[in-house]
Amino acid sequence: MLNRTHLLAVACLAIVSMTRPGFAVPLTIANPSFESPLAFDIGGFFVNPDIDDWTVVEDPDGFATGVFANVPSDQPGFLSNMDGDQAAFMGLVSAFSISQTLADTYQVGSQYKLTAAVAVSLFQPPAAGAKLNMTLFYLDGMGAAQDIDTLAIDLDQLSSAMFTDEMLTIDVLAGDPWAGRAIGIRFQPGTDSGGNLDLDNVRLDVTSVPEPIGALSLGIGALALLRRRSHRA
Repeated sequence: MLNRTHLLAVACLAIVSMTRPGFAVPLTIANPSFESPLAFDIGGFFVNPDIDDWTVVEDPDGFATGVFANVPSDQPGFLSNMDGDQAAFMGLVSAFSISQTLADTYQVGSQYKLTAAVAVSLFQPPAAGAKLNMTLFYLDGMGAAQDIDTLAIDLDQLSSAMFTDEMLTIDVLAGDPWAGRAIGIRFQPGTDSGGNLDLDNVRLDVTSVPEPIGALSLGIGALALLRRRSHRA
């Protein structure tokens, strides 16, 4: 039988569980740091116009997106915190995008945090006021992409010497149309400002969010039982 100490502990744990989420679990993103395909020498710059495992929308006749290799640390354009040896570049044209649909689906009672490292190009910097939209979307029953939420990143605040982490977080609740649907990630310029941005180390973590009603009921029940026992004493 539970004694007074046990009941108090149960009530406290229930209340704590309402505000303390579970552990974050990373979901698998293919080619998250754009290490594939390998960049090759084009006029002294190591680049490649392709990006493996991502869906790229751009001018088919242009060279607006792709991967590039970091330069030696003593040369202009070196990115001090690049993850791995390569990153992606993207021209700032609003019709362009880089996206990926994951094998995982949005689960009710979970929180999803999308993180990406973003920098601006030293050699082709964007004009003032340039934006990058970082979006979480889902695929509906017809397989069409439907946006859930978008973070508009102000590129004026970013560096050309190091990447800055940008984060977007959403919760999945019962009744949300994206619950149980495939997870999608998209990066798309929000302005036609010209110039390039750099993208690296894309991550998506999922954390279980405690159900407040269940935890609250458990805590209230334990406290009520504790109160009845106190009155009997």
